[in-house]
Amino acid sequence: TEDLKKMKSAQALWQAGKSIQGTVAERYLKIHRGIQTKIPDCFRFGYYYRAPVLMVAATHPLTHEIQAVQVIYLNPKTAEKASLETNKRIIGCMKFGAHVVLQKGSSHLYVAEGPETALSVLEAAPSDTSVIATLSVSNFTHLSRFNHLPKNITFCADNDGPNSPPSK
Repeated sequence: TEDLKKMKSAQALWQAGKSIQGTVAERYLKIHRGIQTKIPDCFRFGYYYRAPVLMVAATHPLTHEIQAVQVIYLNPKTAEKASLETNKRIIGCMKFGAHVVLQKGSSHLYVAEGPETALSVLEAAPSDTSVIATLSVSNFTHLSRFNHLPKNITFCADNDGPNSPPSK
C-alpha cells in the first residue's frame, strides 16, 4: 500500500542517519534551542536531498516500528533552521498514532507538539515520567491508541502565535 511505501522510505532515511554528536544538528539543539540534556536516540543527523537535517523518529505506539521521520532543515554554517519557506517536513506516515518517545515512565505523561518543545520538557520532567512529541497539535487526538495512559497528562503545545495554522 501507499502507507507502507511511505513508512519504508522513512525507515531507510533513518538508517542512513547517524548520531548527532559533533554535528550541525547537535549545535542547533544546544546553541540555538538551549538544550543542555543528553539528546535521546530518537534524534539523528543526516541529509535529505543533500541538505543537512536533524531527523526525529516517530514510532507506532504498539509495535514501536518507525513510521515517520521529521526532518528539520539546517543551515550548515550557522546551525540555525534553514531559511526556507518550509524548513521541516514529515517523511512517512503519521496515521496510526505514531509519536516520538523521548522518555518512558509511568507516573505522568507529557505530550509535546514539537520535538524541540519535548526536549525542553524532558529537561524539567522527573525521570519517572513519559515525554513524547506528536509532531503536530492535530496528532494529540491519537493518544486514544495508547494501551495504558497514566492518570495525569499534560499537553505542551508550541507557542506558534495567534495567526499560525495550528491556532486556527
